[in-house]
Amino acid sequence: MQNTVMEPITEESKDLPACSDEEVMQRYARGEAEAFEELFQRHKQSVYAFIRLFLTASDQVDDVFQTVFFRLIRNRGRYQPTAKFTTWLFTLTRSACIDAMRQKKSAEIILLFPGREDGSEVPGIHDFPSPDRSPREASYLSEVREAIDEVIQSLPMAQREVLLLREKTDLTFEEIGRVLGCPANTVKSRMHYALLALRRGLKERGIEG
Repeated sequence: MQNTVMEPITEESKDLPACSDEEVMQRYARGEAEAFEELFQRHKQSVYAFIRLFLTASDQVDDVFQTVFFRLIRNRGRYQPTAKFTTWLFTLTRSACIDAMRQKKSAEIILLFPGREDGSEVPGIHDFPSPDRSPREASYLSEVREAIDEVIQSLPMAQREVLLLREKTDLTFEEIGRVLGCPANTVKSRMHYALLALRRGLKERGIEG
């Protein structure tokens, strides 16, 4: 067996907090190449999930994912830590998605969100029917997914992007407003109407919570 030499773990080292995204990004902007890998590992899953749910053409996802991080690299010198790093990152992500959609506008969104546990007064997708994955209810679950997909596809883009940013990132309404360039109250209003439309669309298809 190969011996591995490891530094002893002291109480002091265990309690050291991880650097914030903003600090890591500033390190990368100053030329520390290893900092990019840290940012990539922290955010690759949420960025990929957002792109996959936002786009209307699944064959664009991988290309847009690469584009987002290429833009991060290209614009690293412009980063200013005046807001959360994720606000800046998802501004890049949304922009890359919209650019891709302008080139190709065909259709499919596969969408079922996990529940949120942030104490928000505004409901999320988890408030819609989500039956257990038992064999008896498998058919119903498939019907619910298909219905949600259809209703989401019919939402205005302004409502859909708020829905995605709220459900698939850690951004607050205020931070989503910075990404979209609108007040937080506008974001909340769009979220409200998107959820109303989802409930109405599901009810029309015979699915009620």
